[in-house]
Amino acid sequence: MVRLKEGGAVTAKIIDLGLAKTVDASASEAGISSLGAFAGTPEFASPEQFAGVGVDIRSDLYSLGVTLWVMVTGQTPFRGTSAEVMYQHQHAPLPLVRLKDVPQPVVVLLEKLLEKDPAQRFQTPNELLKAIPTITDAVEAPRGISRQNLQKTPSTASRVETRKRPTRLGPKKISIARLFV
Repeated sequence: MVRLKEGGAVTAKIIDLGLAKTVDASASEAGISSLGAFAGTPEFASPEQFAGVGVDIRSDLYSLGVTLWVMVTGQTPFRGTSAEVMYQHQHAPLPLVRLKDVPQPVVVLLEKLLEKDPAQRFQTPNELLKAIPTITDAVEAPRGISRQNLQKTPSTASRVETRKRPTRLGPKKISIARLFV
């Protein structure tokens, strides 16, 4: 979305990474859009969007999880035709083998964001923000965490610190960026 501000300044916001396509995108990468049905990009949509039930912010958190998955692996978790991807989002387990080089705390975050049941995901973006220090601390330590660790986080999401990076995070370095608007 592009917005003109007073004085002629332009502000651009990316609102749906899944709808952006290259000119040579294959038919299986194209979004599905028909009257009264799912509209969007199946690769980035939550399971509840395909089920035709009400969606809320937890659906957006799922899509954020897919975006994070793409950032660390270079591919969406589920691939195939639109129908195959829809089915996989609803029923297939996450292909965790693709995350073998990703630090364990980031894998736990992805598992939480990509839960099939919205009740098992973060319930609000604020819950996710509160979990970020736990994840970054565990990556920097390095140490493992559990999903329960993500729910028992103190309200420290707004703190800003500079920490020394460990010399080795594992086979692949991962950076977690926080953007506050």
